[in-house]
Amino acid sequence: MPEWAMQNYGDVALQVLKVPSAAVWIFRRNVANYPDSPDVYASLGDGLLATGDSAGARAQFRKARDLAVQLGQPAEATQKKLEGLESALRAGKIKP
Repeated sequence: MPEWAMQNYGDVALQVLKVPSAAVWIFRRNVANYPDSPDVYASLGDGLLATGDSAGARAQFRKARDLAVQLGQPAEATQKKLEGLESALRAGKIKP
């Protein structure tokens, strides 16, 4: 299945159906199928964050950012997500 289609299914599971565990499962399949795409790691980070796994989300956002930089792609959106997550962790707004 194309990367964009799996992304869409995961986004629907996460944002519309509000089933983050299903979204994470879909996003993990996309990471396995498209390991060279920064977008799949960022989406997995979003899903993990929605399940409360802030450490996992942070790792995926870092992977997405680093891969984007390596590929010469924009990384600003993922960097903002990462900074927001780290700021919330430092402030104690979410658990590590």
